[in-house]
Amino acid sequence: MRIHYFTPYDVQGNIGKVYNEACSLVQDPEDWIVTRDGDTMFLTPDWGVMIQKTLEEHGKDYALFGAVTNRIKSPHQQPTHVNMFKNMNMFEHYKVAVELRDRVKTTVTPTNLEVAGFFMAFQKKTWDKIKFEENTRLFDFKFSEAVAKLGLRKGIMRGLYVLHSYRIWAEDPTRYVGHLPQQ
Repeated sequence: MRIHYFTPYDVQGNIGKVYNEACSLVQDPEDWIVTRDGDTMFLTPDWGVMIQKTLEEHGKDYALFGAVTNRIKSPHQQPTHVNMFKNMNMFEHYKVAVELRDRVKTTVTPTNLEVAGFFMAFQKKTWDKIKFEENTRLFDFKFSEAVAKLGLRKGIMRGLYVLHSYRIWAEDPTRYVGHLPQQ
């Protein structure tokens, strides 16, 4: 199994375009692509093993995977047992990451909801069918919706916790877009 990791960014704000450019570098349609935001961090040293094991066990069943995180508007991608949205103590997040890794392991829960772009895993063949929409800040949600419209399954990797700073400077981070280049 080959997994390609990308953290695309565009100073002009056309994030869908740079995601497409990154995905186009992958040649084999069976290869996996993992994208993540620049304001994210894996907290356990075996994060790559967790991703690979989960894809090996569940990759045939899902076309798009998300992960669990602390700061996200989507509750279905937050840890179910603890609210870490406002807590930015790195050691506390590390403890949650280890606990989920050890307890939940490679469990995937299906979702009909969006998979947020802070972390996405999908095969090149999925991207071949659905490119990221360009010139929109909703590129990740539109990609996730398109996966569902094709009748493909989406799931959340419950044992992979990704720290997400998610606009920690903003009073209302779920609505703040001032950090994004104007389109």
